[in-house]
Amino acid sequence: TACLSARRIFDNTPRLFCNDLGDPDSDKGRATMTSNGGWNAGIRHYFDRHWAADLGVIRSKHDTAWDGVKQHDWKMTQVNLMGQYHADATKNLRLFAGAGIGYAKLKRTGQSEDSIHPVIGAGFTWAFSREFHLTGSIVTAFPRFKDIDAVHCPGDTGRPAPTSFNLSLGKTF
Repeated sequence: TACLSARRIFDNTPRLFCNDLGDPDSDKGRATMTSNGGWNAGIRHYFDRHWAADLGVIRSKHDTAWDGVKQHDWKMTQVNLMGQYHADATKNLRLFAGAGIGYAKLKRTGQSEDSIHPVIGAGFTWAFSREFHLTGSIVTAFPRFKDIDAVHCPGDTGRPAPTSFNLSLGKTF
């Protein structure tokens, strides 16, 4: 969480932050980041029945605000590469989980920040025919961006956890 004072990091008070860039108890104020619309595309290569590599690109839009006042419009591009393990649940349904590495770029007018970070994912693939598959998945990345609000929190790190829920139709070739 950005703007979290050092004296509060290890105290015994439980805190839950989700896409929160500010400490609600901080005297510096509270920063938030919204997640707006986006799109994604990807390709999966199976090495055998159980192991696959998944390469995906996600584009999304975000707004940052300081104490409820909109500050910036951002565009984020993520590229994720995951190794996945697929297990048969039924004859036509497979479940999978994976982990890997991601690269993200967060941009706005006059500023661009990069991050290399871990990424995880899980989901299912339902083969409703020999050629067509329906895939549902959740992918979460853990990028870290420095100085996304240098005016209010110079030197602090924004730590969003962008998560995408995907439902896609695929063709085997």
